[in-house]
Amino acid sequence: MINILGYVKIIIVILMTITFIVTIKNINTNTNTIKDAHCDENIISNESKCNDIICRMEKTTQVKFNNEKDKFLFLLVPELINFLKYIKSNTNDNTHICFLSRDCYFLAQLYKKMYPHDTNYEYVFCSRAAMYTASQNYMNYITNILKKRKNTLWIDIQGSGDSHVYFFKKYYNFVPPKLFFKKNSLQKKFVGGSKLNFNVKDEDYNNLYTFKGLDWKVSIENKDFTYGAFYLESLCRAPHKSIIDVNDKWMPIYENKFEAFDKNLELLINTYDKILKTMWVHDKINYRTEYYLKKNTDNKKWNGLVAFDIDNTITKDDNNLLISVIRYCLNNNLKIIFITARPDPFEDHKNGTIRYLMEYLLRNFNFDYVIDIWFNPLSIGENQNFVARSKISQLGIVRKELNLPIEKCMIIDDDKVTIDVAKSAGYTKSVVVSNNGNIGLNSNAFNNIKMLIN
Repeated sequence: MINILGYVKIIIVILMTITFIVTIKNINTNTNTIKDAHCDENIISNESKCNDIICRMEKTTQVKFNNEKDKFLFLLVPELINFLKYIKSNTNDNTHICFLSRDCYFLAQLYKKMYPHDTNYEYVFCSRAAMYTASQNYMNYITNILKKRKNTLWIDIQGSGDSHVYFFKKYYNFVPPKLFFKKNSLQKKFVGGSKLNFNVKDEDYNNLYTFKGLDWKVSIENKDFTYGAFYLESLCRAPHKSIIDVNDKWMPIYENKFEAFDKNLELLINTYDKILKTMWVHDKINYRTEYYLKKNTDNKKWNGLVAFDIDNTITKDDNNLLISVIRYCLNNNLKIIFITARPDPFEDHKNGTIRYLMEYLLRNFNFDYVIDIWFNPLSIGENQNFVARSKISQLGIVRKELNLPIEKCMIIDDDKVTIDVAKSAGYTKSVVVSNNGNIGLNSNAFNNIKMLIN
């Protein structure tokens, strides 16, 4: 009997121990879940210390992103235009510019649109698979490209550069310069890392360059898509699958299927075509949106800042004041910017294209600075309060860049909601126009502009 009781006690102790262990395990699991959720929140708020390479995002956010790639592409377009301007300014006819597939399909098309007379560039079939496999056909294809001009410059949207370094170092014993829109910090951490041990040195990476630093991010509704290249890879696609090699005629051999990044590809390609058809670029014009955390700096000392809405503010000039107002701003060192409610700065609007308006101003005035044109693609389908807040947010970004006090800044708009939001934010000299049946700048707007320097 004593032995039986002893066994019972032992069994009870064992069961209690198992229960305790299971409880502790569940507690630890829940703690880890909370920690992961907290980590996700930090990623989303762009303050993460998480070591995850690819940010985990809420499924609903990814769905919205994939469904609205046309809007998000327009957010990126100003940066892509500036990237291509940078490439143009740092190359000459002795350099063959190689836009690498698939990420640079749209870039190559944009470059053709911006510089239609240039011939020193091409869309090059390329992928990590092709470079690591290095078939004889592919070697012949690349060798032919290297012979076209004295130098080459290899362009990519994002990446580590591992496959580029591996391929050229191993088979050509030199690494030609490669320029990323944004180089990541993942060198030697993935597939390439195991392949780079043969004779690659740190200095072999010295010919890899980046247009945007690691501090460049894009913030969309407090979500950051740039880590793991989700944002850039999802917007910079091509109408074809990934290229894994070329045949003996140097024509591409494709993967069997599209990738996860190719969701809603038809919408994206159609948006490429729309932009290429209507886009206008000028050295004196800088398109901007508010969603990039890395902002511009302007060290010039300005007396004030005047932001003009476009439609029914400067597209109509019933009071014949536009010329006088612009001249006054230029003569008195008041920075001029334009903030439009148009989600597409290239569209053929009922009030005329922005191109027509800007060409008119550039013909009549000598601007000694690049003119910012602000727009917001995410305003499509939103109410006027959203549009107004977006405009005032953009105005605030420029005010901080110029280091101007708020009383030295104003916006002129035909929409009363925008002016109410502006005044509530402290831009008290802001003025609504288009009243009493007249459309365009009025005497109240002109008088308030003069008050900026008094």
